[in-house]
This record gives sequence, C-alpha cells and structure tokens, in this order.
Amino acid sequence: MTGRGAGRPAGAPASAPGNLFLGATSAQGLPPLAYALGAPESGMRNIHSDPRLGETSQGLFQINDATWRDFAPKAGVDTNQIPHAMQADPATQWAVAQQIPLNRWTAGMRGVMAAYPGVDARMTVGQIAQQVGEGDGGPFRGAATAQPVAGTGYVAPAPG
Repeated sequence: MTGRGAGRPAGAPASAPGNLFLGATSAQGLPPLAYALGAPESGMRNIHSDPRLGETSQGLFQINDATWRDFAPKAGVDTNQIPHAMQADPATQWAVAQQIPLNRWTAGMRGVMAAYPGVDARMTVGQIAQQVGEGDGGPFRGAATAQPVAGTGYVAPAPG
C-alpha cells in the first residue's frame, strides 16, 4: 500500500488544537497516523490509565512502563531521565511509539487498521508510517532531545 491510505482518521483534525495535550505543549503537528493510534487509546490526552486496576499505561499512546523501558532507548530516550511516557513531550512519545510493533496495542491497533486498511500489525508504527507516506522524518524521528522539568511531571524539549 502506498500513499496516505485512507487519509486522516475520522475525528483527527488536519491540525490538532493545543488543548488535545494536557501539558505545557501540544500534540499539534503529529501526523494523522499518530491520531489513529492515540485517539482510541487516550483521546490524544496525556493521561494515566486507572492505577487502581494495576495498570501503568499512560501518555498520548498509553504506553505502559515496561514497554516504555523496552522501546524508549531505541528512540534515543534516557529512561533514567524520563522513566514514564507521561513525562515526555508529544514528539518524544511519538518517537517512542514508532519503535513499537502495532500489535502491542488493542484500541490503537483497531484505530490504525480502520484508518489504514491493509497495514501489517506486526510492523512497527514507524514502519507503517513509512509505508503510508507519513514517515518523512520531520521533528519526530531520531534521538529525542527532551529534558525533564523538575517537580512537574512534564518534559520540555531541549533548547534548539
């Protein structure tokens, strides 16, 4: 499959308003694939799952702590500095999400499969981004440059 597949997923704005990310920055600028994955998981909000149920999933893409520890280093994230997905800015969360095979999600996988029929759920989200024409690099690839902001749970991008 080439091109943009089914295009922007239902409900995903062409340009996301800043209020979709609860933090000092927004999810604005993330590609449609990020919305297909994140909207079913968190509504594109930087939230924590219900810890009363023993869950540790959090952030835009609801990445649990064990998965974060496994895949964040592949995106250049120091998990000693940023130990939880929710502490990372949207770009860093997206960079990590791209390292993870799509079949590691449930609701997000359904969202991506609906928006991009025919993608292989065994591929990483980054491989799918390349396949559907949304993997052109942009600010969301390569090593993360985020730094934690003490006491806030928020991680700000490094000065450019």
